[in-house]
Amino acid sequence: KSRAPQGSPEEWARDRGQRSLQGGAAGSDEAILAAVSQTGPARRAYVAPGQRGALGGRGCRALSSGGCEYKTHFAASVADPERFWGKAAEQISWYKPWTKTLENRHSPSTSWRILCLKAEVKKPIPQVHGRNKMEKSKRRNSFLCFYATEMNMFVEGMLNICYNAIDRHIENGKGDKIAIIYDSPVTNTKATITYKEVLEQVSKLAGVLVKHDVKKGDTVVIYMPMIPQAMYTMLACARIGAIHSLIFGGFASRELSSRIDHAKPKVVVTASFGIEPGRKVEYIPLLEEALRIGQHKPDKVLIYNRPNMEPVPLAPGRDLDWDEEMAKAQSHDCVPVLSEHPLYILYTSGTTGLPKGVVRPTGGYAVMLNWSMSSIYGLKPGEVWWAASDLGWVVGHSYICYGPLLHGNTTVLYESVLSHGTVADCAVVGKEDPLKGHVPLALCVLKKDINTTEEQVLEEIVKHVRQSIGPVAAFRKAVFVKQLPKTRSGKIPRSALSALVNGKPYKLQIVTQIRQHISSYEGPKDQQILIINI
Repeated sequence: KSRAPQGSPEEWARDRGQRSLQGGAAGSDEAILAAVSQTGPARRAYVAPGQRGALGGRGCRALSSGGCEYKTHFAASVADPERFWGKAAEQISWYKPWTKTLENRHSPSTSWRILCLKAEVKKPIPQVHGRNKMEKSKRRNSFLCFYATEMNMFVEGMLNICYNAIDRHIENGKGDKIAIIYDSPVTNTKATITYKEVLEQVSKLAGVLVKHDVKKGDTVVIYMPMIPQAMYTMLACARIGAIHSLIFGGFASRELSSRIDHAKPKVVVTASFGIEPGRKVEYIPLLEEALRIGQHKPDKVLIYNRPNMEPVPLAPGRDLDWDEEMAKAQSHDCVPVLSEHPLYILYTSGTTGLPKGVVRPTGGYAVMLNWSMSSIYGLKPGEVWWAASDLGWVVGHSYICYGPLLHGNTTVLYESVLSHGTVADCAVVGKEDPLKGHVPLALCVLKKDINTTEEQVLEEIVKHVRQSIGPVAAFRKAVFVKQLPKTRSGKIPRSALSALVNGKPYKLQIVTQIRQHISSYEGPKDQQILIINI
């Protein structure tokens, strides 16, 4: 069972006030700020939450709704950022308080810190105009890793983001509240998972990782679809201080291999299959090929076999079965980490050059996400939140997993593509219009062997959009294609497609092929249908 930090909120607040003799009355904002800014060991291992309603607490809605309120808070954050973010940090729990709220090594402006994490570490060239520049590596597969800022936040403070996202809500009597709504139309599955149930899975999975020699500071690569087990793995890594690197499930072997070689994980966690409309993605052959062509070999590969599907064979001595490991696992407590301890490495797609690994420190990230859920997005704890993204991208990390759980919300994990029943894939771009400026144009890939016409599909989609979104969407036009062009990372190049449909210059080889075979005709009720044959 996870243990709470010692000392009640009231005791810690009282101690902080008594330690700050010159900072104002005990318990005042000035006293609290001065107390947490003092150096030396903490007398209590708990930082009490501040008054709700201050700085986007539980009693308020989004600051953006008030105009003047937002300007007031923005001005406060600029005038006294230490006080502003210090108060925001009081909304989460700490094992050890920070000695300094902000530490900027290059005052008055922050700068990027660029590190190469390969075995042959390059030394940064001395500062040039406020930025570090890196010598170009002669190796073609070299990566750069970026730390988000040279600004250190909550110096010497210790916390655990998994404790803040899961355990503390349970200890505050919210364990039976819904943490995750898992909605998977592709598997016809809907499930609700409480905070207690998440804790049970996460703490046991943390025990599995520790059993197989994953320690604080080790890296774990996650290559999974949009399923709860992916979130469990992220949280389990954070629970023991391991650094997770979640790789987008749409990546093929070469992209997966390069990221594994760079992150050098001790363990890779994956699933047997991903499910997409009309097809099944076999993850294990993709992973095997990635390990074959790459240099780094993980010690273990933990495989989650998806229910109601054939299990995949395990490689003796390397592979572990998720269900078997979890059945005999022992729960593991949270491990306190410093505020600057890396939480995860997330690689950019590589579309504009070599992929860059972004290293996210724990403390400032946790404080910002918790604060933003109420102050930016206007949520109260317990409300349902859905970010229509993928866990493999930064929005998914921040606002599917960590942000809503830190704030005590219910997060929706959606495994599918939002679409009409006959549509397998879709992209929407803006079509220039002389009256309205732009109108939405959908490029749709239909599923195979559908028993309907494109005209009927368009009519149903138009009706669906009007009912689900509203007539203000003004959707009437669609393009039906056999496939959509995508980058290596699985992204649809909407800017190139938008240029194509508006007759502007574009750069994309497959779009050139589409352009050569495009024709159009007028459909019923002024609905224009463009037919592309490739």
